[in-house]
Amino acid sequence: MHAVKMIKGRKSVLRLREETGQGLLELLIAMTILSIGVGSLLTLLAAGVVSLQRSQRSGTALTLAENQMELYRGVAFPYIRLSATALATVPGGSVYLTANSSDSTIPPGTSSGQVLDTTSGNQACTTADTTLCAPVQTVTGPDHHSYEIDTYIVQCPSASITACPSSADPVKQVFVVVRDAAKSTLPIVARAASNFSSSTTATG
Repeated sequence: MHAVKMIKGRKSVLRLREETGQGLLELLIAMTILSIGVGSLLTLLAAGVVSLQRSQRSGTALTLAENQMELYRGVAFPYIRLSATALATVPGGSVYLTANSSDSTIPPGTSSGQVLDTTSGNQACTTADTTLCAPVQTVTGPDHHSYEIDTYIVQCPSASITACPSSADPVKQVFVVVRDAAKSTLPIVARAASNFSSSTTATG
């Protein structure tokens, strides 16, 4: 009887020492750890792609803003103005007209606060320079993404120009805001501002 108990006891110990099934358990643990690692890696990759797209979009928008600003650097001081006709066609309630109410750094979009063409002589905005005179433009960037370019032009003295120079020379400020036209809220992607003096701007 005692011998039978000894044999059963040894068999029980042997069963406990057997590794049957442990390989499957180790495989499941390894796959769980691997899936967690792969999931984390995919999350990082997705975040990186989104960040890269935003960076690329910001770079494109800034380039568009600088290109718009460059148009005014190459013209005579009187040509730094917006088309009164084009401004009148901007829909009421559009972000161009309402942006100042929520962001005081953006000049008012009203006609009374901006420098408009005189509609006479060579200072008039014509169809030949609509890009120069347009308050609102929707363009497709080199990244094939749609952008809205809002241009504001104000003249000293103006509350929109935070630091009017003490010089008696007339000074205009061009403020360009580039928005993401693909989104209904038209969020700002880039902005640029520059002052132009009648004594330093091209006269030709």
